[in-house]
Amino acid sequence: MNRSSREKDDESEADEELKVEDPQHSPKSSSWKNMYPFKSFRNYYTRQESFSISRIGSGRVLSHGCIINPENWWYVAWTHFILIWAVYSSFFTPLEFAFFRGLPEKFFLLDIAGQFAFLIDIVLCFFVGYRDPHSYCLVHNPNLIAIRYLKSRFLVDLIGCLPWDAIYKACGRKELVRYMLWIRLSRALRVTEFFEKLEKDIRINYLFTRIVKLFVVELYCTHTAACIFYYLATTLPPSQEGYTWIGSLRMGDYSYTNFREIDLWTRYITALYFAVVTMATVGYGEIHAVNTREMIFVMMYVSLDMILGAYLLGNMAALIVKGSRTERFRDKMAELIKYMNKNKLGKNISKEVKGHLRLQYESNYTDAAALRDLPLAIRAKISNKLYEPYVREIPLFRGCSNEFLKKVHRAASKGYEDIIQFLVQKQVQINPRDHFGRTPLFKAIKNCHDRAASLLVRAGASLSIDDAGNCLCNAVAKKDLDFLKRLLANGINPNSKNYDLRTPLHLAASEGLYSESILLLEAGASVFATDRWGRIPIDEARIGGNRDLLKLLEDAKVTQMSEFSCCYERSQEQLTRRKCTVFPGFPWDHRDGRSLGVVLWVPETIEQLIKTAKEQLSFHGSSCLLSENGGKILDVSIILDDQKLFLASDETHMST
Repeated sequence: MNRSSREKDDESEADEELKVEDPQHSPKSSSWKNMYPFKSFRNYYTRQESFSISRIGSGRVLSHGCIINPENWWYVAWTHFILIWAVYSSFFTPLEFAFFRGLPEKFFLLDIAGQFAFLIDIVLCFFVGYRDPHSYCLVHNPNLIAIRYLKSRFLVDLIGCLPWDAIYKACGRKELVRYMLWIRLSRALRVTEFFEKLEKDIRINYLFTRIVKLFVVELYCTHTAACIFYYLATTLPPSQEGYTWIGSLRMGDYSYTNFREIDLWTRYITALYFAVVTMATVGYGEIHAVNTREMIFVMMYVSLDMILGAYLLGNMAALIVKGSRTERFRDKMAELIKYMNKNKLGKNISKEVKGHLRLQYESNYTDAAALRDLPLAIRAKISNKLYEPYVREIPLFRGCSNEFLKKVHRAASKGYEDIIQFLVQKQVQINPRDHFGRTPLFKAIKNCHDRAASLLVRAGASLSIDDAGNCLCNAVAKKDLDFLKRLLANGINPNSKNYDLRTPLHLAASEGLYSESILLLEAGASVFATDRWGRIPIDEARIGGNRDLLKLLEDAKVTQMSEFSCCYERSQEQLTRRKCTVFPGFPWDHRDGRSLGVVLWVPETIEQLIKTAKEQLSFHGSSCLLSENGGKILDVSIILDDQKLFLASDETHMST
């Protein structure tokens, strides 16, 4: 009974862990819980539009259709199984290349079984999700997964799975075919990835893991070199095998002249011995080249040995100094786990803390502090767990909300583009103000997150600042040209004034800031703006004594004066321009008001008005314009705006 209830609780915790709270419909039952904008850190990065959750044994399987989560328990077991084959293939491939010209039957069957396992792994790679390196979101789109794998190592994996031993025999034992075996050495990358995971596992001693890794690197390099040394000795004709390093070798009374007749194990140990000794000490007495090919390879091998030796010594020194990034990650994780266990913070918070530290490590973000570098949301949950029962007892805090910053503010201030897109898609309010009156767009601009700002602008965000004048003046005073550019580019008024009625151009002129003045003038700042003492920016420039800036403002004054006069003339023309309605016939013929006329702008002369009216009304012959009272209009200056006029025959009017 208790076991079943415990399983139900675990399942409910798993369901809750993978749910993302809708920002629009989040419950507000607790102000403490509302301090964290998302349900959990891990939720946002693992949850996509629809996840199906199931249980297999003790491991949790997260799937999206036929896509496999890389943390799936069964897939992790498969990676460990394929790792064994990768170790075998990485070490056996040089041995096969050097010591075998065609595998015996037992090795051939083992090789076929291994290649079949790698073929299955190739198929699985098309269905395993991956984390986006930029947003750290779990990608489960089959097309993206397939394209990523095809572009990375699909071709190398596929070529490595081909049965090259059978192809070698079928092609008449051509030596060039055997060189394709070296492609299988790419499987050694799986071993490297495995050691990287072990280094991050705090359950395993870090020093032990690093020493084992360095030993494996040294052993693998010498193993490969030993196989190549032996291969160089076996590719010469039998008559010249005495002119090789192993054919001319004598150790005491034992001669290696007929080395092919010696058992395989002895030949390999001999080659490995000289490869290790040559790597450890440089000079005569180790492998001494007998022919030109061996000389070339020994030169290359000794050169690479110096690099490898420096790598090994550097890593050992780093272990003693304890300065590696991975070790700092492990120490930080150990400190946090001790802290959480001591205060019994719970499983969910522990998962979030571990997930955040892994994200920091994999995104190359580090900081010296253990708790200080955690996000505000996780620290809020820790505070909630530790101090909520005590704070709730204080009458002053009853019913008080701690949600000063909105979700969009926090995402915009940090430049989290994916979170901003998610919130915009959920149709959250895009222009909320925090308790300082700042909008998300302002915070994105202030923190130099241009892409986040463009996302907000496309979503309809506006840069509305209550105290725009002080904001611009502060940017000018601090000589923050980039921030000033961003503010002006997003539509803030360059003529905004501060408490002294001074514009940013006033301040730039008084401080002699030439670049800032050019930027403000290009944005439309006025040189005629006056402050509370009646001074304009040119007056400030004269006091400051900057001649270049004074000339710039004088030129801007002339330009703005000409623009103002042109605009004034155009506005005056628009204000004085009148229109009239012209009807055909006499005024007394239109007492019922049902006749059709034409609305015309009043031109400069009466002749132009009559001509235009005749064209529009298809009127022929001599004509004149009459007022509603029958008076003849002789000049356009007496025509009022919206006045009704009548186009009549001039002869008929005269006879009348």
